[in-house]
Formats: sequence, C-alpha cells, structure tokens
Amino acid sequence: MVVEVVLVIVVVVVVVVVVVVVVVVVVVPSDSNHIGAMGAACSIAGCTNRFKAGSGINFYKIPKKNKNK
Repeated sequence: MVVEVVLVIVVVVVVVVVVVVVVVVVVVPSDSNHIGAMGAACSIAGCTNRFKAGSGINFYKIPKKNKNK
C-alpha cells in the first residue's frame, strides 16, 4: 500500500515537472535576439504579461549600473 502511494506521488511530481517545462518552452520566445535586446516578461509584482512578437508590448531590461561612470 505504501509503495503504491509513493509511486503515485512520484508520477504526479514527474507530470507536473514535464508540464512546467513545456509551458516555459512555449511561453518564452525562442528568438534569442528579443531575449538579449529586451526582457521577456514584466517585472512588476502580479503582472502576467509576457513578450509576444507582434503584440506591440515591449519589455526593457533595467541596467545594473551606468556604463558612463
């Protein structure tokens, strides 16, 4: 009985991990030019906007430090 429960838990965890990986691969744009040039997602708490080509929504990276200094 305990073995079956552990097996079910392992299967559920594996399925969840696979679903998360698939979602990340589909949602994150595959065009590396966009990821390098701008952010791929909104950084505001609670914002669920993601970059999508042609959507008209742009995300920009905040520089870590000023290059002119």
